[in-house]
Amino acid sequence: MVNPCTSNVAHRKSVLALLTDPRTRCLLPKTEAKGAGNLVPWMRLLRPGPTTCPDGRTADLLEFARPRREHLVLKPNDDYGGTGIVCVRRTTDAAWRTALGRVLTIPHVIQERLSIPTAPYAVLEHGRLRIRRCCESVDPFLFGTKARDASPASPPPH
Repeated sequence: MVNPCTSNVAHRKSVLALLTDPRTRCLLPKTEAKGAGNLVPWMRLLRPGPTTCPDGRTADLLEFARPRREHLVLKPNDDYGGTGIVCVRRTTDAAWRTALGRVLTIPHVIQERLSIPTAPYAVLEHGRLRIRRCCESVDPFLFGTKARDASPASPPPH
């Protein structure tokens, strides 16, 4: 990582898109490239032009995305926490096509749709405690074990 953690590069989804694109993933050491291939879903910065599809063939990204609403998710590049996501359960074919055209003015990524794991959680409903299966997404973002915030307000390491 080149920029400090205080820069907003760390939350831009297009950084993850670099890890799934053969044109840029080849810059990583082989073991890291393999790890990225196993852990990061297929993702591209949304823009017209050729791209490598998940099956390895080359196609125009917008032409690839238009008929695949059920398999892809559209996410703003600079938002987090689920803000601005367009996915199959929340949109129609017409709205998907409109969104694909509209997002070309604001950076978005398009990503392979994955199932979010669920787990049992205690939920308070109408004054009663119940156990329900809820989506589980912890959004981990790890750095080297010796990294720490170097700002003057930081307490010294123990």
